[in-house]
Amino acid sequence: MPSVAAAKAHFDEVNAKHGLHGCQTTDLAEDRGCQVPKAELSFDNVKVPKANLPGGRRGGFKTMMMNLAKERLFGACGFAARAEQAFNLTMEYITEQRAFGRPIGTFQNARFKMASMRIEIDAAWALTDHCTRIWWARSAPRWPPR
Repeated sequence: MPSVAAAKAHFDEVNAKHGLHGCQTTDLAEDRGCQVPKAELSFDNVKVPKANLPGGRRGGFKTMMMNLAKERLFGACGFAARAEQAFNLTMEYITEQRAFGRPIGTFQNARFKMASMRIEIDAAWALTDHCTRIWWARSAPRWPPR
């Protein structure tokens, strides 16, 4: 993985080569718990050619909103899958780990917590599936074409 310094140097090189005035990078401190280095990219009075404007003049917001539902659905699928994996790893752990001579998964609190987590994950999958069906019904291409 490239460092922030390398990415910043590359951006500054591209910035100078193409004359992108108003683009700046700044280093940010490492976030606690996040192992990915971060930098901030800011734009101040940047001139963008009309040919490079997404959606034309004053159409950028509309262009960005066109795929928002699909992007959120992709995110929801990934989030539910990660929650499912975390549940499976936790279930494996509590069935193997022992305390007071028996698996910790047999304790009442662990069972309640796992049941609650299972309900939340199933609800997330159901909602994601329902939203996907609605999105697909509204945006899928019609066949045969009219």
